[in-house]
Amino acid sequence: MSRATDFFNACWQDYCNFTPQARLIHNKLAEAGENPVNDHIALRTFNFPGIELDDIVELFKPLGFQLIDDYQFPDRHLSAKALILNADTPKVFISELNINHLSTANQLIILKQLNKAQPIANSLEFLYSGRAWDLISYQDFKQLAKESEYAAWLMVMGFHANHFTISLNHLTSYSTWPEFLSLIHSLNIPLNQDGGTIKGTPHVYLEQASTLADETEVKFSDGIHKIKTCFYEFAKRFPDVKGDLYQGFVTNNANQIFSSTDQTD
Repeated sequence: MSRATDFFNACWQDYCNFTPQARLIHNKLAEAGENPVNDHIALRTFNFPGIELDDIVELFKPLGFQLIDDYQFPDRHLSAKALILNADTPKVFISELNINHLSTANQLIILKQLNKAQPIANSLEFLYSGRAWDLISYQDFKQLAKESEYAAWLMVMGFHANHFTISLNHLTSYSTWPEFLSLIHSLNIPLNQDGGTIKGTPHVYLEQASTLADETEVKFSDGIHKIKTCFYEFAKRFPDVKGDLYQGFVTNNANQIFSSTDQTD
């Protein structure tokens, strides 16, 4: 197997530990004779030396990945880049939170841990290694979440694939949204309704939907609480003006997908 294949396989195993719904959906499709293909994974990080967006991008360059495009999400204080190797390999979407755009109080919560840990993204394995710093309190987690759900999630979860993505283009019996979403509904898995169930249109060459993230109990310093972990995304791509299947991402779609890990209490 290639290094890229090894990486995605290891990432998938780690991701499934936090996302039981993913294995459930994947297995249900396999039982129906489908071979689910992963369109892309998403990774999250901070703009902190050693784990910045460009530091993560550098890890993929030896494998041959190249930049598709970069994206900005000013309302969420995020920047992102998307990478591609070839049409047969999942794409990689990497986003980064600009800590400096948060309130002083929330900057201090984050930087207290990062400055002490000094994390370094020095290998692909780092990207599914979990939290590289001490766990914050639940009170701090809630304070972060009020301003940035993304920051709160990343401070507790650390480095894991935030989501994998089933390509509807590669399915046969479930290649349309009504067919596919009926399967998800039959499993009683809730969907992200931010901006509607299906985000995007054929006019922007990409339609996406996602579940709401699974939950797990975390032992904070001030008690045990459930938090959102990871979710499963679904994508359908359309030919662009050149007639090629679009390989990029749509900012408005992604902005709504981010809310899949929002806390509910």
